[in-house]
Amino acid sequence: MDLPKVLPQYTEDKVSKKGFLNKEDLQKLLKNMLVFLTPTFILYGSQLLGSLNDSTILALKDFIPSRFVIGAFEGYVISTAIDYLKKLNDGK
Repeated sequence: MDLPKVLPQYTEDKVSKKGFLNKEDLQKLLKNMLVFLTPTFILYGSQLLGSLNDSTILALKDFIPSRFVIGAFEGYVISTAIDYLKKLNDGK
């Protein structure tokens, strides 16, 4: 997988410098982003399944995420930002 060259904090070095990410760090970050996003999708899916149990026809308002799902997404954004900043700070 070729990584985009437009990332300002990306370096080709084996060991990333402080403030930069190398290929390995970027791949770990992308994997963590997927892991952090999974619970939010599960919550949103369970919200939709709960709507199906109440009625057989889904209305447009049933697809609007609840406050709980929105809170989980906010937690995802915060977790991703913290992980990104940690990886930038961990450089040698």
